[in-house]
Amino acid sequence: MLFGIRDKLAALGAVADRLKQLAAGVRARWRWRRPADGRAAAIDPFPIKPSSSPAPKRPTSPRLIHLTLTPAQIGLIGGLALVNVALLVAATFLVTRATFVETRTETVIITATPLPPSVLETELARRLPQIVVAATATPLAAPTAGPLPDSLSLRGTVFYAYRANGRTNLWARDLAKAKSIRLTFGPWDDRDPAISPDGKKLAFASRREGSWNLYVLELETGNVRRVTDGLDYKGNPAWSPDSQWLVYEIYRNNNLDIALLNIASGERYDLTTHPAADYDPAWSPGGREILFVSMRSNNPDLWVRSLDKPFDADAVQLTDTPEVFEAGPAYSPDGRFVLYSDALSPLGLVYVRSATDPADKPREVGQGQHPVWSPDGSSVLSVWPQENGQDYLAIAPVNQTGLAQILFKPEVGHLMALAWAPIELPAELPGSIGLASQATDAPLWTETITRPGPGDPPYALVPLQDVNAPDPRLSDRVDESFIGLRRALAQATGWDVLATLDNALVSLRWNPPPQMEADTWLKAGRAFDLTRAYEQANWVEITREDFGLRTYWRVWVRAARQDGSLGEPLRTPPWDFEARFSGRPQPYDAGGEYFKTMPPGYFVDLTTLAEDYGWTRVPAQSNWRSFYEGILYWRYEHRGGLDWLTAMREVYTAAQVATQTPVPSPTSTPTITLTPTITPTPSRTYTPTPRPTNTPLPTRTPLPTRTPTATATPRPIIITVVITPTPVLPTPTREIRVTP
Repeated sequence: MLFGIRDKLAALGAVADRLKQLAAGVRARWRWRRPADGRAAAIDPFPIKPSSSPAPKRPTSPRLIHLTLTPAQIGLIGGLALVNVALLVAATFLVTRATFVETRTETVIITATPLPPSVLETELARRLPQIVVAATATPLAAPTAGPLPDSLSLRGTVFYAYRANGRTNLWARDLAKAKSIRLTFGPWDDRDPAISPDGKKLAFASRREGSWNLYVLELETGNVRRVTDGLDYKGNPAWSPDSQWLVYEIYRNNNLDIALLNIASGERYDLTTHPAADYDPAWSPGGREILFVSMRSNNPDLWVRSLDKPFDADAVQLTDTPEVFEAGPAYSPDGRFVLYSDALSPLGLVYVRSATDPADKPREVGQGQHPVWSPDGSSVLSVWPQENGQDYLAIAPVNQTGLAQILFKPEVGHLMALAWAPIELPAELPGSIGLASQATDAPLWTETITRPGPGDPPYALVPLQDVNAPDPRLSDRVDESFIGLRRALAQATGWDVLATLDNALVSLRWNPPPQMEADTWLKAGRAFDLTRAYEQANWVEITREDFGLRTYWRVWVRAARQDGSLGEPLRTPPWDFEARFSGRPQPYDAGGEYFKTMPPGYFVDLTTLAEDYGWTRVPAQSNWRSFYEGILYWRYEHRGGLDWLTAMREVYTAAQVATQTPVPSPTSTPTITLTPTITPTPSRTYTPTPRPTNTPLPTRTPLPTRTPTATATPRPIIITVVITPTPVLPTPTREIRVTP
């Protein structure tokens, strides 16, 4: 089109040049002639040849000259003017038409056909499924604010993993009937549910056969089929749009990677091979992109891998946010947006951003963990973990933040990964689903009272067998729960982790050090301190979790066997306390920093197992960043819903619990108070005085020490550092981390 315009302009230019030459010729033929009477003579446009007689001379004084035109000459000049105006208008129209082209939105049908075999360079690119994608050539725009939808009126079924009584199983919540249905049951863990786009199959990860593998539950028949094998960890599956392929995590060569699996043929292809951890995959609705979280930039970020590009190096980084730990990404139903949570946020923020534009700024759309879209893309469902350990499901519209509504709140336990599909389960549950829906869980342990019956105190402090601690005793109300936790942890890790403790029971009259509160639950026989020697030997890893202004820690114990039969790989970077001594100001002020890489190996979540048996972690003290003893990742308590004084009265008499007041009374009889008061350093003799004597304030040590605090006891205790794991000897080795 541009070439045709250029040719027309050139032709019009030639015509204009010709007209200019004609006008110049006309002007050259005009001559001035003076008649005898001094008037201007008429100009003959076509004069005859002048005679040889000399022309008369012009007068020196100026005279008025009159120009007389004939009608033919006037018409010629007018025609030239009209031609010039026409040329100007035509040129302006053509240039405007070529510059401004009307834009139109057209619907384009794109078919993702395979590349020629000569171009393909890997087996993966040749064997990937062929998917037809319908794309509309419209500009990308954020969701527009509209009327507030009633999120609770949305229908369908929510699938979720629920942990209670020491096991994680799959459940379904029928939104129309507000009813929860159990889908799996057994003495194992089932988690990471993923519903297929056709609504017929539910993929999940399970260790029901000894190691983590992927399984598929047929919702129409209730049949369960294993689709992967081997000891290597596999988990967190996601479906392709045609319900024929799975993308999932796999742990191999001490690294998390992502692989593809055809569930019909069993063909498996490795999608990522980068030495950094790649996990949390999601398949785009268009079928040609895989979204995942990666540590390639030394912190969790979102990356996108196109299935039409054969190499792992072709992955594109979608986010670059060191201050945000992206987790649980999910595509919107139309594939235009990505939903994810911030694992680092104390508020558990959930964001949405463009799925294709790395420069797009994320928008906050809610709170929680494991966020998923509603089937119509109007709302977001997420798990809201609570500081007290009770989780619930909350749903919120995408365009109106701060309007979340509680969808479901179980009485006990924890909610985990979610999936939402616009389907309904059959009225008569088939096969294994029907059996699981009727199953109930047995309690993990039962407390046996050594000395039943009335008395003061009503319960005793009982010793723990084969436990190395300064005073290995606990309350008779919680000793069986500790024994059950010790046994479960030994089975999960392959070695007896709780055989050695820094503290169990501490003396009632012992004056606690500055880092320990006077009303510590160690005095009530309802707490224990995990030995910190494990952290120094790299046998445990500590991950950080924040709830508002409080900081908590999750303890991961290294498994004795690293073949995949025990534990799972870490998917959250641990916290490096030693970075505070690196000489850099930022980790010094923050009390450490996150590791830049995932530690290799398989680990067991001690914190989750402890909570199964009633032992909960405690928050770090407010000064933990500058005071190592305030970290408290090692302490677990079993309060049982009691306050401290009631728990003390269970194992001590009223006289033992009561203390003397700081101001001496005229008599030596101790005053029993409802609330124990803090006493000064006790003296061995009591001398009544008419008025209180001033005692010096205790001095503060200049710097805290990092060595474990020895517990004062009425008899000498020998603390041994030899750890004898049972039933299987541990074989962890100290690892040296090199920070680049």
